[in-house]
Order: sequence, then C-alpha cells, then structure tokens
Amino acid sequence: RLSALPAVRGVEVHKRFPDTLQLTLTARRAVALLLHDAEGASMPLAVDEEGVVFQMGLSVADWDLPVISGVKFASAQVGMRLPENLRSLLEDLQGLRAGQPELFRLISELRLVSRSGSLREIIVYPVPYPVPVRLGPRLQPSVLRTAVVILDLLAKQGLAGRLEELDLRTGEVVYTLKED
Repeated sequence: RLSALPAVRGVEVHKRFPDTLQLTLTARRAVALLLHDAEGASMPLAVDEEGVVFQMGLSVADWDLPVISGVKFASAQVGMRLPENLRSLLEDLQGLRAGQPELFRLISELRLVSRSGSLREIIVYPVPYPVPVRLGPRLQPSVLRTAVVILDLLAKQGLAGRLEELDLRTGEVVYTLKED
C-alpha cells in the first residue's frame, strides 16, 4: 500500500528475525515543474524523471526547478503520469542535474514544441540571458554548453540584447537578430 502513494518512489521490506520488520521508503524527487491552467489560475505540478506528478498546488516544496511549458492535459491530479513521449526529456533533465548541475541551474524554462504527438524541438530559456535557444528533441549537455559559450561571446560583443533567438537544432549555429 505504501508504494501506491504518489510521493513514494520505492519501498523495501526486510524481515529481521525474530520479530522486526524494517521498511525503507524512497521519496520521489522533483526534476521539473509544470504549470497547469485550472479554473483561470496556474497551478504548479512537481514531476520526477519517471513522469509522475506527485505534488501539486501549494504543497510543491521545491520551486527552484526548470519550468516545462507546452504540455496540455484536460485535468491534473496527484499520481498521474505524463505522456510517454516526455520521459526521455525528464531523464535528460535528471542526468543533467546529476552530472552537470551548473548547466541544470542555468535552465529557467523549457518550452516543448510537438507535432503529431511527438516532441520535435525544445526551446530553452537560460537564466542569465533573455534569448531563447532552440534545440532538437533531446537535452544534450554538450549542446547546452555550446549555447552558453555562444551567448557569452555574443554578450561580450554587445549583441546579446539584439538577439531574437539562437538555433542549434542542426549542429550549425544560427542566430536571428531583432529588427531595429
């Protein structure tokens, strides 16, 4: 019954003879927040790398996480699973947090662009720059690091304020400047 609770990721039960039962619970840890529009208000949903929503509303404990936008669903409830096509993105986020936390902390928002039910591209909004970065369907640390280096260089040249978008989907660096 404990493993059925949305906030519980895993349960281990060990019997210690003669009369002890040891329970070890593993809690879910949020990797991102989603905002769900409910009755005209946005409600935060905490989701882990398995795509399980385990906290919502004022009970969300960790607000210092990337926000994922572009996900639509009719209703939200604790315990629901996000669509399977988002699992790789959530696993990428978890891998980024574990392996390269400095890059993870630079992500403010991830806007998902889907067509025909599959994730086509991700638009990343980095914390220190007001420039959206367009990526393919996966969050690759090397591509994120390249984006940060390019944004740093463009900022040093005084172009960061004029950038409309940085596009790294094809492996080529393409940036668009705002019209004057």
